[in-house]
Amino acid sequence: MICILGCLDNEEGLKICQEMRSWLDKEHSVFVVHQAPPGSKFEYPAIKCVLDTSIRLNEPVLYLHTKGSGNPIPSNYKNFMMHESVNFPKDAKPEDCQRVVRMMWAKEFTGEKLKKYLAAVNTDKPTVACPLTGKEKITWQNGWIINPSGAKELLKTFHLDKNRYYYEWMFNNTQIDVIGILSNSCHAYDEPHHKTMYDIIWNYFS
Repeated sequence: MICILGCLDNEEGLKICQEMRSWLDKEHSVFVVHQAPPGSKFEYPAIKCVLDTSIRLNEPVLYLHTKGSGNPIPSNYKNFMMHESVNFPKDAKPEDCQRVVRMMWAKEFTGEKLKKYLAAVNTDKPTVACPLTGKEKITWQNGWIINPSGAKELLKTFHLDKNRYYYEWMFNNTQIDVIGILSNSCHAYDEPHHKTMYDIIWNYFS
């Protein structure tokens, strides 16, 4: 399938892009949307390309980005991904907090597991399939597949935003169904440390 990969063109981003393409290219037709540092448009250029491509080709499109290129170690990792309540591997390091998300994507968006995402968006209803979401329709970590009707619906509200978190929250208050293949119970405010989500993500660490 078509994959649009958003890449921040700093040293880390180009390295991550190469890493991701090492598994993406085996199963997908990958098109990279480059953005010069510091990446002030955040995920807007690549997502806009996803929506336009899905509508033009009338088929689902996979969206991913070079996770960790702009923020190699999350500043709040001790309060979330590596909080004492989270079951993270004891040999994991802070820099693994971003890499493990890419490891999850590599498993979820290839092979047999990919079929679950494609089945979820195989509908005329505006639909997005992602690994983890909740009642607010947040696409946590922001890797997902959207169908053409979902792309058309999102274009009604999609915009360039200075808040980088908008691009995870943008399906909130839309008519788009957001389906979590791994979990639909990762709500924004129910768990102070997002334990459910991070326990799932760390299962992909190796």
